[in-house]
Amino acid sequence: MITVLFFGQLAEASGVRTASMNGITGTDELKAALVSRYPGMKNMLFNIAVDTEIAEGDVPVHAGSTVALLPPFSGG
Repeated sequence: MITVLFFGQLAEASGVRTASMNGITGTDELKAALVSRYPGMKNMLFNIAVDTEIAEGDVPVHAGSTVALLPPFSGG
C-alpha cells in the first residue's frame, strides 16, 4: 500500500487530501489509477514526488512509499 498526498488544486479536483492505494508499481500506473478514481484530474498537469524526490519519467513505487501530487510551480 502507498500513501498519496494531494495538494492545491489536485485536492480540490479529487475531493481528498490523502488516499491509500494498493497494487501500484510505478508512477505511470499511478497516474492512470488516479484519473480512473478521480476523473476531475484527467486534464490537470502535476508533478509527482516519491518519498520526497521529484519523479522524472516512470519511477518505481514500493509498498510503504509516500507519493505527493504537486501542482505546477510558478514564481519569479
